[in-house]
Amino acid sequence: MNPYIIPALNLFEINVQLRMYKTSDQVLFKVAEYYFKNGNINIGEDMDVNSIIALLKSKIRKKEIVQARFAAAYFIHDIMNISLKSIGKILGGRDHSSIIHAKDTYENNVEIYKEEQSHHLALCELLVVENKLKFK
Repeated sequence: MNPYIIPALNLFEINVQLRMYKTSDQVLFKVAEYYFKNGNINIGEDMDVNSIIALLKSKIRKKEIVQARFAAAYFIHDIMNISLKSIGKILGGRDHSSIIHAKDTYENNVEIYKEEQSHHLALCELLVVENKLKFK
């Protein structure tokens, strides 16, 4: 596809993202790694990234885990552009309406809270994604 024919699409950036993330598990891993390394999820001393991923897929409703789960849902949908039902299956068998709620809540929290904004910008940089949310 010639990029001069469709100037509205930045095909280079789309191709870079598709090369970097072939599966949603890679995006989920990066989000879990970010929240784990920054100490946002502090549940036990013997935790690693894989156990954080298991927590994101679990039914646990602690604030730190829910924030990371909502971020994962947002970025998986943004980068992979897969159906909400599929994202629900990836995140522990949740319903599509739960993913809609997760995305909406994540976007609202990023717009309101400074700490969430800094996490969002750091995740955008880590995942090499353009920031599509507007905040002050």
